[in-house]
Amino acid sequence: MVKRERGHTVMELVITVSVVAMLAGAALSGGNAHFATIGRSYDELQATEAATDRLETIVASDAAPVPGERGFETSAGLSGTETVTVVEPGLYEVRVRVIRQGARPAVLTTRVAHGGKR
Repeated sequence: MVKRERGHTVMELVITVSVVAMLAGAALSGGNAHFATIGRSYDELQATEAATDRLETIVASDAAPVPGERGFETSAGLSGTETVTVVEPGLYEVRVRVIRQGARPAVLTTRVAHGGKR
């Protein structure tokens, strides 16, 4: 008489549980990666907004930009520097760099005409 045994062997169960555990681990670690990317993107967006605000302030000013490099205050956690150079009399190049610790800097550059010849 031949007996037919039903069910799975212990080895089959161990392999199945191992594969499921590896797939679950990969899904969880891959799922967290996009949260880090979203956080970095948000930090870069805040830095870009701060740099844009600083450029708008300089361009809207009635006074000519003062050549040189100096730091400026931004929202909490951000540090900013502005560099103003004279391209020609009455034409200035303004470069603003804002960075949050651990994120890429936002660097914006524009030219500002103020008085003098163009």
